[in-house]
Amino acid sequence: MRYLTIDAGTSNTRATLWDGDRQVLARVKHNVGVRNTAMDKNNSKLKAAVNACIAELTGGQLDDCVILASGMISSGLGLYELPHLSAPAGKAAFAAAIVRADIDGVDTPI
Repeated sequence: MRYLTIDAGTSNTRATLWDGDRQVLARVKHNVGVRNTAMDKNNSKLKAAVNACIAELTGGQLDDCVILASGMISSGLGLYELPHLSAPAGKAAFAAAIVRADIDGVDTPI
């Protein structure tokens, strides 16, 4: 099993591909974030950056890959708004808040 983590912030979208033993296999970064959504009044650049990160890291091979996203991607300016967790939040709270999202314009569920 591989894991692809995406952290979309205000100015950058970073993604890391991990193997099942938590070893980093590859990383990519795109200079697109939710600031682009705010400036452009749409999230098409953020969607394109997320799709590019996934494609670059997986080469389209998603059969054994779980994609997890966090950061501003889950804000009102991101791709899928989620409620914030109250701090401090432990592993159980994070696990309970995980949502599978099919996002229009993103090539695979996150």
